[in-house]
Amino acid sequence: MRKWTSVRIATVVLLALSIWQGSHIASAASKPYAGTTLNMLVCCPTVAQFVAMQNLTNSAFTPQTGITVHWDTSTPYGSIEQKLVTTAISGTGEYDIAAWPDSWGSAIKQYMLPLDSDIAKAKINLKDWPKADIAAAKTLDGKHIVGLPFRGHAQLLFYRKDVFKKLNLTPPATWQALVKDAQTIKAKTSLDPLALYYGGLGSGQNIFIWLNMLWSNGGTLLAKNGQPKFDSPAGIQATQMYMDLLHKYHITNPSALTDDEGTSSTIYQKGKAAMWIGWSWYEELYTNPTVSAPVVNKNTAFVAAPGMQGKGRAAYGYIWESSVLKSSKHQQAAVAYVNWLTSASVERKILLNKSDPKTSTVVGQHLSNLLNPQVNAANFGVSKEMAAILKSSRSEPLIPQWLKVQSILEVDLNKMANGANVKSTLAQAQQDVAAAVKQ
Repeated sequence: MRKWTSVRIATVVLLALSIWQGSHIASAASKPYAGTTLNMLVCCPTVAQFVAMQNLTNSAFTPQTGITVHWDTSTPYGSIEQKLVTTAISGTGEYDIAAWPDSWGSAIKQYMLPLDSDIAKAKINLKDWPKADIAAAKTLDGKHIVGLPFRGHAQLLFYRKDVFKKLNLTPPATWQALVKDAQTIKAKTSLDPLALYYGGLGSGQNIFIWLNMLWSNGGTLLAKNGQPKFDSPAGIQATQMYMDLLHKYHITNPSALTDDEGTSSTIYQKGKAAMWIGWSWYEELYTNPTVSAPVVNKNTAFVAAPGMQGKGRAAYGYIWESSVLKSSKHQQAAVAYVNWLTSASVERKILLNKSDPKTSTVVGQHLSNLLNPQVNAANFGVSKEMAAILKSSRSEPLIPQWLKVQSILEVDLNKMANGANVKSTLAQAQQDVAAAVKQ
């Protein structure tokens, strides 16, 4: 049974004594920034990792440094992207620190403080993060680092092992095998075989799984010259497969047309679907007995998201960075906090703390933590799986025009899900993206 055990809690105690080593902050004795209050812009007040970080900030970082940090989580995820861009451009100093996903970076990196000298001074080991994490943190010219990895995910296929055992099914490694398994589940159970999402417009969520299918089929989103290349035989085939899951094979609920990532996850979380594909952090919800149906809590298992038959997988990693705004009036105090917040030791303590479902998280980015046996024992082996995927993961294109490209793709993917012709819609999308990139 998936529950909070005394063994897992005891693991926390064993490592807590040494957790502050390597945190890269000023010594508690000197407290050079005592009395400073920092404001941090971030979304999602109930995310377990964020709650744990805030708690640890208040109980450890503030007493040790005298720095108070206010996390502003009042802005919904769907609106925070625009708020961050507006805040960065305004330069008012309202916020000292911001957390942001990789795809937003091209619009805001120029407003973030270069951290190169601070990283060198604190002797931070950048090799302890996947290469994609550091690439996403660099300025567009690649010369400076303006953020440190803060949060990240890999795509997993979550499935009901009780259903798979009863029907004698093997967790699928390919989309073609997934379709066969889903058809069996549909014929022999009352469950939705697969909960999907073609909605989520405004945040690019319906692009996530499409990128997985495009890349694993050998397709390309943007060529090296920056021009779109997804309207290719491989791209058309992958996109058609994405739409066929709904229209040809009928293995997902029609509500997928409007469902976003969270809504479709809830279908699985309530025990109404046998499979769901999404970010690895959702394991936090499925292993939380206070929010997931008992049948899900007891029977959820996972494997890496499927790839195309005969072509393997192509991982899409979703990366968040934590940065100091150039407009901050407390830059060095903010740097000290970002260094502490993103350190391996703080991350490890949070990963091992399973005393409260509200703060229990599987989210980690440091490879040393993801490969740590104790961390994996405490997190059902999710960490090891994430490490394997993230080591070779790709991110969304880190180009200044990405937000415009995203808005084109998410709308056209939803049009195709609603019945628009794949080949002609994809061709028009490529023309529109080419124009956006040229701008």
